[in-house]
Amino acid sequence: MIKYKPIGTIVRINGNKNLYMITGYLKNNLKEPEKYYDYCGCNFPIGFEKENIMLFDDKDIDVVMFIGYQNNDSIEFRKKLEEQLKKDNEEQNKLSIGSVLEIDGKEGVVCFFENYKNKKYANIAFDNNEYKIYRVETDNDEEYLTLETNHDIINELVAKWALETLKEIKEEKNE
Repeated sequence: MIKYKPIGTIVRINGNKNLYMITGYLKNNLKEPEKYYDYCGCNFPIGFEKENIMLFDDKDIDVVMFIGYQNNDSIEFRKKLEEQLKKDNEEQNKLSIGSVLEIDGKEGVVCFFENYKNKKYANIAFDNNEYKIYRVETDNDEEYLTLETNHDIINELVAKWALETLKEIKEEKNE
């Protein structure tokens, strides 16, 4: 089943008395450039007005009043859109250098990865100058960490970068 509804679909959102027509997918606004909404829409029956563009997610739809026109092209487009989003989400959920994690109530940042005897290890620095190595394991395409060993900080340059990165991320969260 395809999650995304076709362009032209008329919906009611979050109990609002107004109706909206879906006009596009995956839009963001200037106030939250990193947040993408599933849909954008315009007031129905008025139509497009620059100041009245509604951004909303699929979960916000209370009632579908009318399904928009569909043909093979629109169905194929929505399938490809969902496949790409699924792929992007899988990539986002994978650990990478600079990933910030919360482990046992402490925030840490991934400094680097090592491969040793066909196993992957993540080296994570915490802001209290702890440095730990975790074995990265995969189960059903999800990665999880198992503590391998505690270490003093070995590479001062990497640790300094990791701790500065963590500090910057925390400051951005507080703004």
